[in-house]
Amino acid sequence: MITVFLFYVHIIFSFYIFTKRWQEESIVAAFVVIVLIGIIFSVGWTLSSFMYLFSLSRKVSENITNEIQSFNDSYYSGILFPDL
Repeated sequence: MITVFLFYVHIIFSFYIFTKRWQEESIVAAFVVIVLIGIIFSVGWTLSSFMYLFSLSRKVSENITNEIQSFNDSYYSGILFPDL
C-alpha cells in the first residue's frame, strides 16, 4: 500500500510540475523536467530497495549465527557432535 501511495504522489507531482513548466516556459522544458523526475525517482527507488534488502540480509544472517551459536552451546550438540 505504501508503494502505491508513493507512485501516486510522484505521478501527481509530475503532472503539477509538467503543467507549471509548460505554461511558464515551453513543452520541451516540461518534458525535460519529467525525464529528470523519472531518473531521480528510479535511482532513489533502486538505492532504497538495495539498502532495505542489504539491511534485511544482515539481520537474517545475525539471527542465523545466533541460532548456530546457541546450538553449539546446547546439551544436544555435545551428544550429536562430540568433537565440537
